[in-house]
Amino acid sequence: MVHCSEIIPAQSDKELHAAVRSRLLEQLHGLDPSALLAVKKLLRAGLNDKNDPDAVNLRESYAQAERFASGTPAIQFARIARKEIKHKL
Repeated sequence: MVHCSEIIPAQSDKELHAAVRSRLLEQLHGLDPSALLAVKKLLRAGLNDKNDPDAVNLRESYAQAERFASGTPAIQFARIARKEIKHKL
């Protein structure tokens, strides 16, 4: 299985599932679950409006403003500044 330049060797189902799960948990560490769900929701809605980019942009702009107003990004950036979590970029 190839994922992001990583090859997971052939193994039993249980071992493969454990390897994939640990890799996912490692990649998701420090990310805000509500932000992940919000992005997923926006992506799905964007797929439905694929012929109307203005609707997609407007929806994303309102979602960003709502998220910013919630204060969550400031909290996450403070955690990055304190080196509690690593920035994913």
